[in-house]
Amino acid sequence: MLAPHFLDVLAALTVAGAGAMRLSLPLLLLVILSQSMGVCNDSVILSFLCHPVVLGLLVSWAVFEVVGSKTTLGQRILQSTQLILAPFVGAILAAVLLPYSGWLEVCMMITGAAIAGTLQLVQTGYIFRWGRLPLWMTLGQDLMAASLVLLALDAPWVGGVLVLILLWLALKQA
Repeated sequence: MLAPHFLDVLAALTVAGAGAMRLSLPLLLLVILSQSMGVCNDSVILSFLCHPVVLGLLVSWAVFEVVGSKTTLGQRILQSTQLILAPFVGAILAAVLLPYSGWLEVCMMITGAAIAGTLQLVQTGYIFRWGRLPLWMTLGQDLMAASLVLLALDAPWVGGVLVLILLWLALKQA
């Protein structure tokens, strides 16, 4: 009976790590994939995110994240926003993938917020150390955020291990 819960926990950790890379890109991918599977009304959070106005805001912010992260000013704006909102988005993403409520959901929301906050703090340190992130790193973050969401849905074991390795590397760098 532990195995299904363990895979759900790894999937929640995976999307929380994606929330540390980008804020709205993982949320937007989850909404698009949930609408294509027809499960958009299963969760309160997903039904709120599937609203057209919220979906428009997610698309606008995702475009700004992808385009704005390539310039110095855009990185500064994104960094200050992501530093504040990454733990909240990590908690929301972790809660979306857990199919049940209770103490495990609360624990995973706290853990998802901690993972997203930690990864975001290390990224902030890189920006202060280097002045701005190189283009290859911002492209890697975009790719990593999208890949982690897909891994959370298809291969949570691989995604969870990947996020734990990212967390280990971030703590080692800090």
